[in-house]
Amino acid sequence: MSSETKDQCGKENGNLKGPCVYILTNRSLGCIKIGRIETTTKNTAKRAEELFSTGVPTPFEVAYEHSYEDPKRLEKLIHEYLERYRVHPRREFFRFPVDKAIELIKELSNPPIDLFNSVKLLNMRVLGTKEDLEGLEDLEDFC
Repeated sequence: MSSETKDQCGKENGNLKGPCVYILTNRSLGCIKIGRIETTTKNTAKRAEELFSTGVPTPFEVAYEHSYEDPKRLEKLIHEYLERYRVHPRREFFRFPVDKAIELIKELSNPPIDLFNSVKLLNMRVLGTKEDLEGLEDLEDFC
């Protein structure tokens, strides 16, 4: 892991308790694990420790952790984005660069908000007529 990636992880690396989404690495495996913790009783370091068993030659390390109120939703979205990089269809391991995975988590957990257009569409739905809505292709996403 690069020093830049380590800097992105922050001082709390491995100590963040749920709800959160995390990235674990393992130098022996050549892939990353992206998972979640939903409770506040377990931290990411403990989860990494749990995964180190007799079938894994080296311990997992916490590469990144991201606090998020709905980790299940965020994890599902990330897994969908990375589906083609998945090592096995029933496992949460991906052949994908750590730094790019960190960027993806940040992007998906904090989407840009277009407040003006959101308010405009809401006003049209509540107060407007069908004619007011012509030309808005993405309207169905908001209805």
